[in-house]
Amino acid sequence: MIELLIKGLLLGFFIKDFQPLQEIITRVNDKISDKYFLVMYIKGAFSCWKCLSFWCTLILSHNIYYAMAAGFIVYVFTKK
Repeated sequence: MIELLIKGLLLGFFIKDFQPLQEIITRVNDKISDKYFLVMYIKGAFSCWKCLSFWCTLILSHNIYYAMAAGFIVYVFTKK
């Protein structure tokens, strides 16, 4: 369990803060029109460490409770 939480947290942090990856995401987002509501949600998800940690942990573990724990851990980190 702890291993999955750590993997989800690290993967979310990596996607959010790894600069070359963020530049690629920004270029793709600039090319895609904002008139589609789904694009707006995807942009928001890739800029939030809590969201990314939640989704990465959910995809890795297939357990909603682990994903919620990962999101809560990141929430505590950001508030401290």
